[in-house]
Amino acid sequence: MSQTDWNQLRELACERRDTLGLRLAEAATVRDAARQKLEMLLDYRNEYDSRLAQSTNDGIDAEKLRSYRTFLANLERAIDQQMQAVSTAQQRVADAQALWRGEQRQVDSFRILDQRQQAQSARAAGRIEQKLTDEYATRGLAAIAGVAD
Repeated sequence: MSQTDWNQLRELACERRDTLGLRLAEAATVRDAARQKLEMLLDYRNEYDSRLAQSTNDGIDAEKLRSYRTFLANLERAIDQQMQAVSTAQQRVADAQALWRGEQRQVDSFRILDQRQQAQSARAAGRIEQKLTDEYATRGLAAIAGVAD
């Protein structure tokens, strides 16, 4: 495989990882928004529960009580739906994380293989340099020995 092909594969893996990272960030943003909406609904329910309790203590007519209860039942359904939305969003984040991690492993593999190749090239260059140094030293000693004869 040529160095150009290798570089293109490595860059493609990095691009895929970056794209998956953006998708992960988007999924996390959606999940966080769903959680915030759920918190708002839960706070709203607690507020209406408190209002109902206060109204009950102060005395409430049957129509208002029925209205409160209907509203709270609808609010409970909305909370259940939002809990499902949070769960779905969390699963999407987990899926996106798994995809991103897999692509990051691919990028890490390219990096490790590049490091190994560089180390191997450095060792080969060191061996060539050592061989040249040895030959130079041998020639120098032979020239000195030749002059001494």
